[in-house]
Amino acid sequence: MNASLISAVKDTERAQALAALCGGASDYDSAGPQVVFPEGALNPSSVFSGWVAPIADLGVLCVAGDDALRFLQSQLTNDLEGLPEGAWQLSGYCSAKGRLLASLIIWRCADGIRILASQPLVSGLRKRLAMFVLRAKVQITDESDRWTLFGVGGERASISLANLGASLPAQNCAISVGSSHVLGFATLVLTDPSAGSARAMIERSLLLVPAEDAPRTWAALSAELAAAPSALWRWTEVLAGAPRIVPAGVERFVPQMVNLDLVNGVSFRKGCYPGQEVVARSHYLGKLKRRMFLAQVDGNAPESGTDVHGPDGSEPCGEVVLSAPSPFGGARVLFESQIASAHGARLPDGRSLTLVDLPYELPGG
Repeated sequence: MNASLISAVKDTERAQALAALCGGASDYDSAGPQVVFPEGALNPSSVFSGWVAPIADLGVLCVAGDDALRFLQSQLTNDLEGLPEGAWQLSGYCSAKGRLLASLIIWRCADGIRILASQPLVSGLRKRLAMFVLRAKVQITDESDRWTLFGVGGERASISLANLGASLPAQNCAISVGSSHVLGFATLVLTDPSAGSARAMIERSLLLVPAEDAPRTWAALSAELAAAPSALWRWTEVLAGAPRIVPAGVERFVPQMVNLDLVNGVSFRKGCYPGQEVVARSHYLGKLKRRMFLAQVDGNAPESGTDVHGPDGSEPCGEVVLSAPSPFGGARVLFESQIASAHGARLPDGRSLTLVDLPYELPGG
């Protein structure tokens, strides 16, 4: 059995164990292993009142050692040396051609630097990083078995976290609570169809708890919050316009093509890293012709890597980066496209991609 197959089997077994813990079932889609619940189990109003989602499609790496910070600074797109303790940042890991191999959430801990990435990519990411350690004092460990991840959101999320002795962190803050970590994400402002289309805010956080503490944590959170599938957290990522590279997107995009530069995932003032020349040239020379867009689509969420066609429906103009079913029906989609073809874009089956405003401005938009 080859290494990639072994990794996929482990990912599936981990998702099955998490599903059993939470009373759900395991599944697999283009983003990786999933935990799902019976259809209709999540009332759309719970999106605003409060929910907890077991997350099976993100994995954890730890980079430790005296040279860990210097090593990662030489490998990633963002400025890790400028990241204060108690904060997290987005970053990318590129090939020599400037194409993204992975997108990362990264923060500094007392015992090392932790990285979240798409679970199916974690094993290969660890191996590739290890190739460049050479004589540096660095240890890179796949800690996916050590941690259980939960996403929480909604009005009651802060109360549920308080019951665990944690507070709801501000955006891009990372706090430690005992042996656990809590990361704060941007608040989403959405229209609540059940409240006469009133605007409502969804605060959200990501919890990493030691695997042995997962049953107690789930029991405490699910007593207060509605159980939600893994894909609900991914839906919030899509709404936030945060690119997550999954297997279908590996080596497909320069960071700017998926807006990584617009969500503070790229530093243009730091030292060298693989692919930096290509990334810098895309930034400083000429006008970018490709970007990532957010859209609503009817029906099922398209798989990552699905072609996107322009208004004339002939040749592909881009592809799906990440998508997730919406609790209000249909799906939300992040797709990369030629800018000139994004309006009126559609999927190969003819479904229209109706553009929705991103929570940040596209240059020239």
